[in-house]
Amino acid sequence: MRGSEGAGQPSAPFVTSWPGTTIVRGRVEYDQGNIVGEKGAGEVLSRGSCV
Repeated sequence: MRGSEGAGQPSAPFVTSWPGTTIVRGRVEYDQGNIVGEKGAGEVLSRGSCV
């Protein structure tokens, strides 16, 4: 990977922000640091075993 001197962009971009709102199936579930979705609207999924 080349450095930034010849590529026009830095070789390692960094994320400097975090999502402010999460929408699930058309409903706002998380907004600006607060869980705003209805209690019980989600579903717990088991991960299963790793092989």
